[in-house]
Amino acid sequence: MRASTLVTLFFYVILLFIRTHIVFDFEYFLALVFGASFVGMSCPNRVGFLGVFLGSIIYSGLFHFLVPMLTGFGGALGLSAFLGCVVAVCLRLYIIRK
Repeated sequence: MRASTLVTLFFYVILLFIRTHIVFDFEYFLALVFGASFVGMSCPNRVGFLGVFLGSIIYSGLFHFLVPMLTGFGGALGLSAFLGCVVAVCLRLYIIRK
């Protein structure tokens, strides 16, 4: 939990700095970072480093497509992070068993 908070605050400050120089959707990218920190909080014994990396990539793709379909960021964040982790764990189990 503390790691998620630190990552989110760190990128919040970075995004605030970037926003002073470049115009972009600040809330969208902040939500993307916050949701990615959910994936990063996954159990390392279950997911592993590669699983977290793969889960984050899957999360970002799912987040991009789910945000327009869901009314609030909360649903898109949680659902995308959950599905990213589940797919990463399933791929890991599939690869291990082969």
